[in-house]
Parts: sequence; C-alpha cells; structure tokens
Amino acid sequence: AGSNATAKILSQFWVAIPANDIRKLLNHIIAKHASDLTSSAVRATAIKTVTTLLEEDKTHAVLRSLLPSLGNLIHDKSEKVRLAVVEMLLFVKKIRGLKYYHIVDPQNLLGRWADE
Repeated sequence: AGSNATAKILSQFWVAIPANDIRKLLNHIIAKHASDLTSSAVRATAIKTVTTLLEEDKTHAVLRSLLPSLGNLIHDKSEKVRLAVVEMLLFVKKIRGLKYYHIVDPQNLLGRWADE
C-alpha cells in the first residue's frame, strides 16, 4: 500500500519534489521492498509500483539506472513476482529509449521460460 501511494504522489507531483527526495523514495522501494524476503506480495507490489511510474515519461531518466537492479527478480521463487517482472518488461518494451534487455539479460529470460 505504501509503494502504491508513493507512486501516485510521485506521478502527480514529480516536478515539485526535489530530485534527491525522489531518488531516496525510489531507492527505498527498489532496495527494501523489491528485496523483502518475508513477503512475495511486497516484492510484486514494488515491481508494479515501478511499472506504474514508468507510465509517466518524466520518470524514465531517473528509473533508467534503477531498473537493472530488478532484473534478478525474474528468478524469484514466487510466480506472482515473476509475472510482475514480465509485465514490467513488456511495458518497458513499448518505451522508446529503454530496453528490456538492459534490465534482464535475454539468456536469463530464455532460461526462465525453459524452467516454466
């Protein structure tokens, strides 16, 4: 819930929030929530939050450097998390200037598909 609220606020007030504060919030979502070992729901929500933020063009420059740290979640033990990563990658594929293969190596994607 906190990640979703943060995404909504950032989406609406991106230009009014100092860049340093935006980066701190995003780092917290990606570093803490996306790697929460106790809850797959928290990890999946963190990825969905990032996907929501990607809907805003103004977020791309900041998220570009943070997205690769989410790539390893393609191998998460939870199907819910893996699905969230794939949905994020499909969204990234539509964005000019961002490449899904900079987030998850194509060999890792092929390996994951073989395991599924």
